[in-house]
Amino acid sequence: MAQEEGGYKLFVADLPQDITPEELQTVFSTYGEVTNVHLLHPDPRFQNRGALVTYKEMSSAEDAIKVLDGVYRIRADAMNPIKVSWAKGKTSGGAWGKGGGKDGGGGGVPEPNPDGFKLFVGGLPMDIRDDELRTVFSTYGEVTNVHIMPPHRENGRVAAFVYYKSAQSGEDAIGVLNRQYKIRADAELPIQVMWAMSKDKGAGKGGDWNAWGGGAGGGGGDWQAGGGKGGNEKCKTQDGWKLFVGGLPKDCTEEELNVVFSTYGTIRKILLMAPHAVSQRVAAFVFYETDQSAEDAIKVLDGIYKIRVDADAPIIVKWGTDNRTGGKGGGGWGGEKGGWDNWGKGGGKQAL
Repeated sequence: MAQEEGGYKLFVADLPQDITPEELQTVFSTYGEVTNVHLLHPDPRFQNRGALVTYKEMSSAEDAIKVLDGVYRIRADAMNPIKVSWAKGKTSGGAWGKGGGKDGGGGGVPEPNPDGFKLFVGGLPMDIRDDELRTVFSTYGEVTNVHIMPPHRENGRVAAFVYYKSAQSGEDAIGVLNRQYKIRADAELPIQVMWAMSKDKGAGKGGDWNAWGGGAGGGGGDWQAGGGKGGNEKCKTQDGWKLFVGGLPKDCTEEELNVVFSTYGTIRKILLMAPHAVSQRVAAFVFYETDQSAEDAIKVLDGIYKIRVDADAPIIVKWGTDNRTGGKGGGGWGGEKGGWDNWGKGGGKQAL
């Protein structure tokens, strides 16, 4: 559920484009005191609209979901019933017009810079335009600036920074778009939308969102830079460039990891390990085709990115170690002596 200051927030989808706050207030107040109704601007690619409805009491929100979701038509001539669900993330819901889905997020709301509240947007096509991003992101509030970075020199991927006048607009954009919205109909994967982290907050964590590139508008880091080892040496095996990923939920799937990590390059293999016998922690190895992709993943994800919105802490992303060479590779994540590769083996030296 999404509890925050002011109440319990629901995401409402499949609304007509000319829906009014008064209509929603009338319908949803049937189940309890509504403290706020926030209409999202119509998605330019769809004929429907979304909204965020906040209740004072959790029981009221639960009742509304039970009675309205997939059943209630907001108007007599509506083609489909509305969708009502808990808002994902701090303040906003699943991708309206497309259905729900899991979504992760970065840290909390950063301090605004002179251009406003800054979001990182990844997974963009090489020919993305400023006006395309403004059209999509202005759906959630006033966009003060858009900065598209040049393609990464190694992997050709494109990212951008989008600045909002208000933090609420940024939260709404993250909740609705992140890992759910495809910027174009023929896109292979959804875009990533996260709060951009300041350079000082990313220190010691293998980099931050801004390591993807800075430039105009108050960004940091260097989009073209290839640095960042994540705390230990690079590791290349017969399966590819090997990363260790820790802090995963017990029911994490390879598909989830593929969605997140394929953003940074071609993945050759994902090895999801069983929970550690002692600590019950879950980890995985991700093998990339290039070392640049692995370094980008470390810079953007390590100690910053939460694999799911309800995760207690961000994931850990480090270089793995080659079992043939031995070594500790960064310490015993599973509470054992030995290296990253000793996950769940009962401690001791790494297997040869």
